[in-house]
Amino acid sequence: MSKVTIPRGLRSVRHYMNLPLLLIPNEQKHLFESEKLTPLQNKAAIPSKPPVENLVKYHHEIPRPDHIADIITRPLLNDVLVTVLANKSPFMGDPEHALVSTDPTKATSVANLQFTSIVTEWIQLFNKQIVNLQDLDVTDSPFTFSNKVVDEKIQKKYDSLVDSEASSSIYTPESLHSLYKSLKSFENSEKKLQGLLPPTELAQAVTFEYLSCFLARTDEVRQNADSFENLIAFIEENIKYSSGQGLKEIMVQLIDNLYDSKVSSLQTKLSVFNDFTQAVGELSESSISELDPIRLDKLAFLLTMARNLEKSSNILKILIHKHQICPTTETMNAFLSTYDEMFTGGNTDGMLRDLSVLKPAFFHSGLTLTSFNILLKHVVRDITDLTQFLSLAESTERGMKALTKSQSSIVLKLMEIQQGSSESDKHIQLSMLLRRLVVENSITLSPETTNLLNERYPSICEGII
Repeated sequence: MSKVTIPRGLRSVRHYMNLPLLLIPNEQKHLFESEKLTPLQNKAAIPSKPPVENLVKYHHEIPRPDHIADIITRPLLNDVLVTVLANKSPFMGDPEHALVSTDPTKATSVANLQFTSIVTEWIQLFNKQIVNLQDLDVTDSPFTFSNKVVDEKIQKKYDSLVDSEASSSIYTPESLHSLYKSLKSFENSEKKLQGLLPPTELAQAVTFEYLSCFLARTDEVRQNADSFENLIAFIEENIKYSSGQGLKEIMVQLIDNLYDSKVSSLQTKLSVFNDFTQAVGELSESSISELDPIRLDKLAFLLTMARNLEKSSNILKILIHKHQICPTTETMNAFLSTYDEMFTGGNTDGMLRDLSVLKPAFFHSGLTLTSFNILLKHVVRDITDLTQFLSLAESTERGMKALTKSQSSIVLKLMEIQQGSSESDKHIQLSMLLRRLVVENSITLSPETTNLLNERYPSICEGII
C-alpha cells in the first residue's frame, strides 16, 4: 500500500480554526445625530404633547348593573329594543333618565350603553337584581328544643323562690343571681364552653342559656316590662357564659316574647331589647344571621317599631337575599311607613339606596296601597320611572287595586314631572296615561280625577273625557 502525503498548507488549517474571533473597535464608526447630544439635550428635543381636550372621546364610562340602586325598574323586550335603537343607547332609551349608584360617593348620571351587545348583556345582569322569592309560611313554626327533666328541675326551684319572695319580684339582680347559682348554671356553662361537660351530664345540666330561655317564656316576663328589662340586663351582664348558639336560642325566646306582648308594654320592652342587641355586638350579629326566616321577619318588624331602620334593613336583606323569602305584608308596610315618617329632606338618592334591598319583594308580592303611595311620592322622578312604576303595579291584583284607588295621585305625579315640558309633550304623555288606565286596564276614572284633569288640562282633556 502506498503512503499518502498531506501537503504542509493543509496541515495548518486546524490550527487557525481554533483561534478566537476578535472584535476590534472601529474608531471611524458612524454616529447618529441623537448620539452626538447629551441626555439633557435629547430630552429637550422631544416635542410637547398636543392638546386633546377638543378631540372626540372614544372611551365611555358604563356603570356596572349590579352597582345601580333601583326599586321599580324591570326592562322587558320592548325596553331593550328602544334602548338599542336610541342614539348612544341610553338606558331605557331616555337620554335624561339618570341612574343612582349604590356608592354614595359617585354622582347620579345617565348610562349610555353604546352598543347592542352591551345593551342586552347589561340589562340581563340588571334584571338579576330581582331574585325569585317564596312566601313566608308563618304556620310552619320552627322546632324549639325543650328538655322535660331540666324544665321540671328549674320549675321546682323557680316556684320555691316565688313563694319565698311573695312580697317582691324575683326578677331583681340579687334574686336572679341566687337562682342561677343555686342551679349551678354558671358552673355548668363554663364547663360546657371548655368542653369539660360529658354528654351524659350535659343532658341533665341547667346551663346559663337554657335557664335564660326558660325565664323568658314565663308569664311574668311576658306581661311585666320591668321584669323583662331586669332579665335582659342580667343576661347582658353575664353574656360571657353563653356561646353563639346559646345566644341565638335566647334571642328566639326574646323575639317571641316581644312579638306576643301587649301594645301598652311593647315600646318600653323594645327600647331595652334594642339596647341589648347593640351592647352584645358581634356575638349578636352572628346569632341574628342564623335565625330562622319566621324569627327574622318578626325581628325586622320589632326593630322597625323601635325605629332602628338600619338594623331592620340588614335583617330584611338576610331574609330576602340569603333565605330568598319574601317578608310579610305587615313587616313591609311597617318598615316603609316608618321610613316615610323619618325621611327628611329631598335626598331621594339615599332613599333608593336604602330601599333597593326590598326590590325583589315588591316584584314578588306586588304593591300594597301603603307601598304604592310611598314609592310614588319618593321614588318616581321622571316619565320613565312613572312608566316602570305603573308596570310594577299592574303585575299583581292588589297592585291594580292600589292603582285604582290612587289614580288621582298618578295624575298629580305626572303634573309634577311635566313642569317645564312643552304642550305637545304634555298632550302625548297624558293621552298615553289615560289610554293605559281606561282602555288597557278598564279603570273607571273617579270624579276627583276627572275634575283634576279638567281643571289642570282643560285644552287637552276637551273631547277626551
